Amino acid sequence: MIQPYGTNVVTAEGKRWQFHYRITAPPFNEVNNRLNWSETLRQTQSLSDAWSRHCSRDLHLDIHSLTLNIISCAGFGLRQDWVSDTIGNDGSIPDGHGMSFLQAITTVVKYIVPILLLPTKLMLYTPLRKGAKAYLEFENYMRAVIDAEKQKVDANTDYENLDSRGNLLTAMLKVSASEAKDALGGARSTKKTTFSDDEILGNAFMFFLA
Repeated sequence: MIQPYGTNVVTAEGKRWQFHYRITAPPFNEVNNRLNWSETLRQTQSLSDAWSRHCSRDLHLDIHSLTLNIISCAGFGLRQDWVSDTIGNDGSIPDGHGMSFLQAITTVVKYIVPILLLPTKLMLYTPLRKGAKAYLEFENYMRAVIDAEKQKVDANTDYENLDSRGNLLTAMLKVSASEAKDALGGARSTKKTTFSDDEILGNAFMFFLA
């Protein structure tokens, strides 16, 4: 039920769980804690500035957006801004998408229970179709981010996303790449040593859900 994209550290068992834990545990460190703190300060200041210009029309929505903005940066390296909720920060929805990244994760949160319980294809033909579409949009965004980050990590294992240094996704990709590199020619060379894209996405989704 809780592996909508792929096997993850929550659903894996036995040696497979040990493998997932070995890659997903290291990103939770002081570097990520500092990123969480600095991004929380930045987002809170932005929200405070917005409130100083005009009173909040919906306090619950503002706090909800604040939380998701912090998760986007600390979890996935996608820094959001109060004047725009798109990756390009230009106020428009990127080509190939039906909604912005922030709209997608906001809607996924709203429909999280049916997303975890029901097949996406079934949801598309019910009143829950908005949740299904957001779920698919979130996947498209994340796969694009994963692909871009993987290429950068593969080119340089010391790579850091300078806009969000210490985010969980990039850190997880670095650990996975390091595990594969260390296993070359070693005793673990015949065993699985790196995450597939589905496993990266599955664990990233668990980070988001948590």
